[in-house]
Amino acid sequence: MKIIPITYHEAARAKNIFFGLFQKEPIAKDALFSYLSRRHQEAVKRLAREEFRGENGETKSVWFPKGPVKRIRLFGWGEKHKWNYRKNPLVARHYVQYAKSERIAEFATPFGSSLGMSKKEGAAAFSTNAVMADFEFNKYKETPKEGWPEVKTIYLAADKKDFPEIQKGIREGMVIGEEVNGCRELANTPGGDMTPTRLAEAAIVSGKSKGIKIKILEEKDIKRLSMGGVLGVAKGSDEKPKFIIMEYHRGPKEQKPLVLVGKGVTFDSGGLTLKPGKALNEMHMDMSGGAAVIHGMAAAARLKLPVNIIGLNPTVENMPSRAS
Repeated sequence: MKIIPITYHEAARAKNIFFGLFQKEPIAKDALFSYLSRRHQEAVKRLAREEFRGENGETKSVWFPKGPVKRIRLFGWGEKHKWNYRKNPLVARHYVQYAKSERIAEFATPFGSSLGMSKKEGAAAFSTNAVMADFEFNKYKETPKEGWPEVKTIYLAADKKDFPEIQKGIREGMVIGEEVNGCRELANTPGGDMTPTRLAEAAIVSGKSKGIKIKILEEKDIKRLSMGGVLGVAKGSDEKPKFIIMEYHRGPKEQKPLVLVGKGVTFDSGGLTLKPGKALNEMHMDMSGGAAVIHGMAAAARLKLPVNIIGLNPTVENMPSRAS
């Protein structure tokens, strides 16, 4: 996905244009609206006056058979006094989810002021949630003939003077969104494919080109360090334990490191006390904490944060083997 700031003049000629409105909010006050042609303005005003109320979750479209603009979509956010900055992420999520449902590959939308946020923060929040909303775990599904629906480009209409701050926010937000999705990819992988060895390999791949130092302790190293808890959990499984150590040093030398510890149980059957079937449904996600540490550190490195971080992932499979 690409998220690109463009001028209002350019956005007014986009194939798909999305506007978000609160109840009783006149669309004419939106900066992008004033750049639409008279024909487009009148059609949208008529829709807003006769059919659209701006209620929470409400959406309406107006279509144009000729010209570059094909569809203008209105999204309702409800009463403005009930909105706050915590709800800002919903904007990008609703836009992307709708676009995917309609197989819309690109759209333009005005970048308005985000309540309680600077322009950079608003752009970062929008970008993070747009990237996250576009995520689907399709690894084990057959690809349909027409391909999976995805949003390829989002254009944020804004004043040109604000582009530098918006671009900084977009970059930051996309890095965070991409690493969250990387975490989701690992966490959703079935336990049969996500073993301690493969989680360690994922950590190496994730940190390899990002300036993260990675060390993988093998079973013999874990025994030497008397890590009885790790060894005890892994004892019943055919899969050998790993202890993943990730180090990122970009802060002052005297700065004490932030230490992140992630649970890396790649599958938790309950060990010898087997869990009932219904309780096993999501046990492949017992390594979500480990995945979060791996991709959290990758995000910090990509953003070049001036901090020192150490990530620790004790990684095991809690499963009785045939030999057990």
